[in-house]
Amino acid sequence: MIITMAPLAVHFDSKALLHCLGAAGFSAHQKWHQEFEYDLLGWSQSTLNFIMPYPNVYFDCLTGKGKGYGKLITVYGCFVGSFLTFCLCRQSHWEH
Repeated sequence: MIITMAPLAVHFDSKALLHCLGAAGFSAHQKWHQEFEYDLLGWSQSTLNFIMPYPNVYFDCLTGKGKGYGKLITVYGCFVGSFLTFCLCRQSHWEH
């Protein structure tokens, strides 16, 4: 059985979670930690927050949260955020 959990839905550290799963008769065969929106997208959004007049435009664009930035700011933030994410993804790919 494979159990996956969204990062924001987990309120336990890995030790507590493994203990609870073990007590229920489960065992972990593989464990990894990845929070895409906090890692790769976080770097892109942090860079944009530094250069743009409004914070979190890229994340709001990706999640569909309309904050009324205006079309130019929204398109620019989404384009530059996507470009930065692509560059970081390419760099990460070549390092591994």
